[in-house]
Amino acid sequence: VILQPRGSEEGWAAKLELDPGCPVSALRPLVPLDTHITLACPANDAAQQSLDHWAADGSQLVCLVFPDRRLVKGDSVEAVARALASAPPQAEAVDGSDLLVCVHGARDARCGAEGPKLLDRLVHEQEGMAGTSFRLWGSSHLGGHRFAPTGALYPTGHWFGELDRVPGDCRLCEELASLEGGLDGEGDPLDSPCLRGHWRGRTGLSPQEAKTLVVGRREEGAGDQ
Repeated sequence: VILQPRGSEEGWAAKLELDPGCPVSALRPLVPLDTHITLACPANDAAQQSLDHWAADGSQLVCLVFPDRRLVKGDSVEAVARALASAPPQAEAVDGSDLLVCVHGARDARCGAEGPKLLDRLVHEQEGMAGTSFRLWGSSHLGGHRFAPTGALYPTGHWFGELDRVPGDCRLCEELASLEGGLDGEGDPLDSPCLRGHWRGRTGLSPQEAKTLVVGRREEGAGDQ
């Protein structure tokens, strides 16, 4: 995830990899094909403060690497690519949690319309919560336009869709902040009435594996009735 100043999303092209002026286009041929590259801008104070701190040394490019939760910086895309390719990667560990919400309006109109609304809701909810300051980012295309607004939560790696349909009486920030672990026991989005219908999978799971988990949980619930 290449971090950019707040408001940069207004200038994003529909296909970043085809925009010669975009760092995604320059970095794409330098990293493995299965590396998903996105742009992201701060959407809350926690994200802005972190970006300011990470860029304080004058680095031209500041990148978050998930699911490793690492920070890679450099003065060029070539420097970033070299840092990523080194063994072990030349990267700093990052604490805290990050939620990426697609706001890429040039790629999909619904993402551009609903993503910012979702971020506004989350920022508003965070203002009334103590100790819940995970970083919020408006990101470029995350995939699955039909599920907009979409979100990806790290370090847990959970992916969500249609988050605008989460009822207003659900404290969405609290629900997301409670996801501490895997798909068994505490921190399970499939145990949350607010989130279970919006969970789209998790980093490391294939679509079929995610579907099997959802179906299995539904069958367990039916058996308990």
